[in-house]
Amino acid sequence: MNARCAVLILAVTWAGLGVSATASESHKQLQQTQQNLQKGQQDLKTLQQQITQEQQRVIQGKRQERSILTELQAVEKRIAEAEERYGEDQRNLQTVQYALQNIRSTIIQTESTQRDMKSFLAVRLRLLYREGRQGFWRTLVTSPSVSEALRRLKFFHILASQNAYWVERLTLTRAKLAGQKLILAERERQARDLEASSLRTLERIRGHKQQREQMLDRVRNEREAHEQAARELTAAAERLNRLMEQLKRRAAELEKKIRLEGAPFAQRQKKLIWPTRGRVASRFGKVRHPRFNTYVFNKGIDITGPIGQNVVAVAPGNVLYAEWFEGYGRMVILDHGRGFNTIYAHLAKISVSEGQSVFEGQSLGTLGDSGTWKGPTLYFEIRQRGEAVNPLDWLGR
Repeated sequence: MNARCAVLILAVTWAGLGVSATASESHKQLQQTQQNLQKGQQDLKTLQQQITQEQQRVIQGKRQERSILTELQAVEKRIAEAEERYGEDQRNLQTVQYALQNIRSTIIQTESTQRDMKSFLAVRLRLLYREGRQGFWRTLVTSPSVSEALRRLKFFHILASQNAYWVERLTLTRAKLAGQKLILAERERQARDLEASSLRTLERIRGHKQQREQMLDRVRNEREAHEQAARELTAAAERLNRLMEQLKRRAAELEKKIRLEGAPFAQRQKKLIWPTRGRVASRFGKVRHPRFNTYVFNKGIDITGPIGQNVVAVAPGNVLYAEWFEGYGRMVILDHGRGFNTIYAHLAKISVSEGQSVFEGQSLGTLGDSGTWKGPTLYFEIRQRGEAVNPLDWLGR
């Protein structure tokens, strides 16, 4: 059985015990109460074990939370570092791509210049070719002087040299640019690989962070559930403790009742409960009658109190009389055995009948003023073998 249900079960059992049982049922009630106490102690022990388990789970959950939070802090740091590396790789890739783009633009421009230079050189080469050796002799013949002829020859030589220089220079420039292009293309590939690797690393770390965050949520939810369970179990244990305290008091009352029930009326002197609450208005013995100014012998005591207040049996017994009696109003007489009787008079109403067995503290009726002019008053009398005895010597303090 779930220990949490014990509180409800004990409460129902407690309610079922009742307070109107007869004296013969006291032992059964005590046995049932003691069994309920024993069952309650077992259930309380189970509850306390469950509370301890839930509290341990809460502590374990908090430890897991702290561990995950510490790990998340480290993951956050790794993410920041990975983002920084990824950003740096992106910047490097952009730099390489920019340089590669410049090289490509330069190559395109060089190729355009080379084409133009080729066209220009082609014209000059054709001119030089047409001239050939004849041009050499023609220059010598047509020159006005030897110095002019030498100057013209030198010009042709320089022109031929320049043609060769520009052809060679353009070829070298193009080859150099092609080499740089290959190098930058390789650098671009490497930069792209680094960027892709950094991105994969960043995504992997972010995925790990998401997993730990999900785990943290799960651990927190479980910890909160265990905390709620611990609170509910603690509340159930407190309710069970309160019910067990009631059962303990009930058991003590039953044990006292059994002791009193088992003891003869004669052994109850100074131990009887009071039949009702109130003030003793008239004592046992010789008293002056306030109306006739004469002395009479009062065989009982008068207890005044509010009308309708409960009147109870001072000890277990059997009802001998329970109806109206002239001069006493509504009256109940109990037989307690071994020659002892108690009398309860002036009741407002009677709640027992002749032949009924009553236990100590059972209601006999309510306080009233039937058959008296004194107002709400209980006349209470104890007789031993027919002789009235002082009730104040028998009632407890």
